[in-house]
Amino acid sequence: MTHPPDCECGAYACELRKKAPQVGIAGMARHNGKAPAPHRYNQWEKGTAGETRRDGSRMPYIDKHGGEIPIKKYSEGAYRKDQAALDRARALNTKR
Repeated sequence: MTHPPDCECGAYACELRKKAPQVGIAGMARHNGKAPAPHRYNQWEKGTAGETRRDGSRMPYIDKHGGEIPIKKYSEGAYRKDQAALDRARALNTKR
């Protein structure tokens, strides 16, 4: 049973409705009368870890087999040793 918006009974849902502002159906976004379709894949996980250089080029991080490292695995910390090696190489290049 749904209660009207101005219901004064002691039900939990009616008490919450009194405390918080509510958005009606007329105020919600519409997409041709349909709800938006959920994304099938997370776009962030599709990318590869790397760095962008000053000239605008992008250099992906590669693993010991020569393949690009996915950003999800890189963020999970599976390649922290490779990051330490990269930091040492950067330090050597800045000293020159």
